[in-house]
Amino acid sequence: MPTPPLTWNDSLSVGLADIDEQHRQLIAQVNHLTEAMNQGRGRAEIEKTLEFLSQYAVKHFAAEERYFDQYRCPAAQANRLAHARFVTQFQALRDRAQKEGPTASLVLEVKRDLADWLVNHIQTIDCQLRSYVPSAGKR
Repeated sequence: MPTPPLTWNDSLSVGLADIDEQHRQLIAQVNHLTEAMNQGRGRAEIEKTLEFLSQYAVKHFAAEERYFDQYRCPAAQANRLAHARFVTQFQALRDRAQKEGPTASLVLEVKRDLADWLVNHIQTIDCQLRSYVPSAGKR
C-alpha cells in the first residue's frame, strides 16, 4: 500500500519565512523518498537522501537555533537537545547504510524515522518559536 506524502500546512509555520521554507524543503525531500519507495526505487534514492540530510541538517539546525536564541524562546535548550538526538540517530542510520548498503529495511526506517521526527519536532518544539517572533501570527 503506497505511503501518502507529508503535506505542509500553516500549523507547521514557525513565523519565519526562511525557516518555514527550509521545513518545506525537508518535507519535499521526505516526499521524494516516499515517492521513490512507492515506485520501488527507494534503494536507489536512499544514498542521495542521506547525503542531502547530512549537509542540510547542519545548516538548518544552526539557523533555527540562532532564531531560538535571538527571540529568547524558552524551548531553545529542548530544541538543541532534540537536534543533537536527531544527529546521533541519523549518524547511526548513515553508518548502517555504509555497512549494509541500501537494504529495504533501512530505506523504510529512514523514511519512517525522518517523517515522524520531522513533523513531531516542528509541531511540538519549533512551533513554540511562533509565540516569540514579533511578526508571527499577524498575517
